[in-house]
Amino acid sequence: MARERSSRGTRQAPRYLLLPDEQGGIPGLNAFLASDAPVEADIGCGRGRFLLARAMRDPATLWLGVDRMRIRLEKCDRRLQEADIRNVRLIRADALEFLSWLPPGRLRAIYVLFPDPWPKRRHHDRRLVRPAFADAACRALEPNGLLHLATDDAPYFAWMRRLLEGDMRLEPAPAFQPQPGEETEFESLFLKQARPIHRASFQRRG
Repeated sequence: MARERSSRGTRQAPRYLLLPDEQGGIPGLNAFLASDAPVEADIGCGRGRFLLARAMRDPATLWLGVDRMRIRLEKCDRRLQEADIRNVRLIRADALEFLSWLPPGRLRAIYVLFPDPWPKRRHHDRRLVRPAFADAACRALEPNGLLHLATDDAPYFAWMRRLLEGDMRLEPAPAFQPQPGEETEFESLFLKQARPIHRASFQRRG
């Protein structure tokens, strides 16, 4: 895959991108998580606008950005290099695979911001937030850890709330509100279009 060239005309090799090996593990992930620092994950991080802003605002936290599209992650990697942000690692993986690779209870927070709503009924089984995801998230979250959700799609929001409010491992928490400059690319677009944003957060019971 061709990579964009930097302003000097040289290619920037990914520095913070971790890829699965043939055994299904993520080389370098355990070393990154070896300290006692809190860890938060942005699932579906895209090109990383939210992720980079949060990592710069909170350098004491380790951040994991997860996406299935390598081209997005490589763009995010270049941004990390240009800003010299070192408390982030990017992982090309399916969300459930990623969560299964983590030690239980390792995440302080999970962000799922503007996932694909798959609005057609026959595609609902492709939605990220579903019972299998709830199981994986509860396993990966530490006691009192937080799951943050945001979407512009009202039916999908109702779907997510019904699922998670009915999960006895979770309880509602104050909805996460991004700081100015932390809006994802999708959120910035939706705000310009004056579309309502729906938010909810849930806390894993201790």
